[in-house]
Amino acid sequence: MVVEKTGYGLGSKDFEIPNVLRVHLGEMSENKEKADQGDNIEVTTQLMLETNIDDMNPEKFTFVEELLFDAGALDVYKTPSIMKKGRPATMLSVLTDGEHAEAIEKIIFWETSTLGIRKTVVEKRMLKRTTINIETPFGSIPVKRAYWDGKPLKCKPEYEVCARIAKEQKISYDEVFQAAMKQQAT
Repeated sequence: MVVEKTGYGLGSKDFEIPNVLRVHLGEMSENKEKADQGDNIEVTTQLMLETNIDDMNPEKFTFVEELLFDAGALDVYKTPSIMKKGRPATMLSVLTDGEHAEAIEKIIFWETSTLGIRKTVVEKRMLKRTTINIETPFGSIPVKRAYWDGKPLKCKPEYEVCARIAKEQKISYDEVFQAAMKQQAT
């Protein structure tokens, strides 16, 4: 934080310790963030929308999840939980940006049995990454690469492309995935 102003106040009541308040007014320094992580981390502000659902057919969650992704959800996940009176429930969590939050809220209210949603501002920290296309004996496959200090740290072939190729060519998913991993290492 870069401190812009500091203020002091003295209380009127006597205690064994001094009755003093100190307040600092300032702004977070973006330079500190960059100094801590260099060019390795990308930081964004997003919204987490969450609700607990204990009275809906669980089969409907797949339908709701598809609608949420179509409406701009960045991530959707479900967590089993126990609510009051021992009722089993599912916590639905949806990560999104501010632009899509209203549409996501509408889907949650219209398509689930919930009566309320918690909305929290969250900081998302991600490794910097690129996507490259790798040529394999089965075709071109996009591979995400994450970097630290300019060097590849992790990589992962795109699931949807590997799955599509495996179905089309009637081979195992693992065979396609491993071919992409082998080729990207060279």
